[in-house]
Amino acid sequence: MAKLKIIKELLFFIVGMVVIRFVISKLFKTEFSFLYSAIIGIAAYSGYYFVAKKK
Repeated sequence: MAKLKIIKELLFFIVGMVVIRFVISKLFKTEFSFLYSAIIGIAAYSGYYFVAKKK
């Protein structure tokens, strides 16, 4: 059950980051990269996971 929760949260972070970066790229007319957004989402989740785990 814990693995499913981790996977669900990771997917939430990745999808959220892709959507946010897509909107920002359209708003400021910059280049959009799905892979770069996914990597940032994974990194953000990793940071969140380790900070929340210590509490």
